[in-house]
Amino acid sequence: MLYAHSRIRRIDTFRSSQAVAEVVHGGGFTDLRPVFDYAREMRPGPAAVIYLTDGEGPAPAAMDIPTLWVLTPDGRKPVAWGVELRLSDG
Repeated sequence: MLYAHSRIRRIDTFRSSQAVAEVVHGGGFTDLRPVFDYAREMRPGPAAVIYLTDGEGPAPAAMDIPTLWVLTPDGRKPVAWGVELRLSDG
């Protein structure tokens, strides 16, 4: 799991048997590109990227890794590629 704003701030690794309960708050300028740069360098490469975001910030023009954009209720999908899932307020 990557935590990023304008750059990658933290990387955590989890096993399927570990439960994760954490609240993370955004805090300003986001550049969506560093996460995808990191994903492209991973060996083996990821099966997909799941990006929780409001969608604000620059993103790659194209991506060959399947991507799920999990957007805040008022968020916007930053690019045409990928699949959009929207969080609800309730």
